[in-house]
Amino acid sequence: MDKTQFQKDREIDPTRLDMECIQQPERFFHYAEEAVEVQFEVEQAKLQIEIVQACLELECRTNPDDFGLVKTTDNSVKAAVLCHPKYKKVVEDYNQARKKSRLLEAAVNTMETKRKMLEEMV
Repeated sequence: MDKTQFQKDREIDPTRLDMECIQQPERFFHYAEEAVEVQFEVEQAKLQIEIVQACLELECRTNPDDFGLVKTTDNSVKAAVLCHPKYKKVVEDYNQARKKSRLLEAAVNTMETKRKMLEEMV
């Protein structure tokens, strides 16, 4: 989301209410569509965490020495996975996608508030 453009889109020019009303649906749809796309990214990132976790658990049980494990208990495998760089990376990607998603949800809510304000002003 372009923060500068969002700043402009959320403003209301009281001298151009007719144009504001005409442009509002397109602006709203722009942010709603972007929010849907980012929500898809969140879901994909969550799936990626599950895939990486399963692969690392399997790898850990197959080659415990590669993970520095003497015994492959459930707790030791879980700890080894949580500390692995691949797992940390996909969790970070997921968290970034969630952050982006929350910002876009706020943008959609802001555009909805703007719509209501325009209705009151017209």
